[in-house]
Amino acid sequence: MTAVFGPVIFDKQHALARLGGLEDVLRDVMQLMTTESPRVYAEIGASFQRGDVVALKRSAHTLKGAVGLVGAIDLVRRLRHVEDSASSGELATAATEFDEIDRQFAELQRILALELLCN
Repeated sequence: MTAVFGPVIFDKQHALARLGGLEDVLRDVMQLMTTESPRVYAEIGASFQRGDVVALKRSAHTLKGAVGLVGAIDLVRRLRHVEDSASSGELATAATEFDEIDRQFAELQRILALELLCN
């Protein structure tokens, strides 16, 4: 039997390690992720629709840094691909990541909201 694993959406141990083991700082980061990241995430789509590669690169870079704090490794990789594609002016290449970015970002927001409720 082969085990199939999906992408890591939230890695609490990774996040704590990046934040010096400080649970209260992690809680603050999670709170910011649930309130501020949706705005940055929306800017990715808006930038793409406008064909604004500079804004797309900036917003993908910003969100990449934020989700990296909570260990969303696959999402970081996909956002890096969008960022690199925007740098090259390859919007069609960037667009190939959007469905999975949408799914993972929504799941991350759900998980963080639950974490905040439970802690």
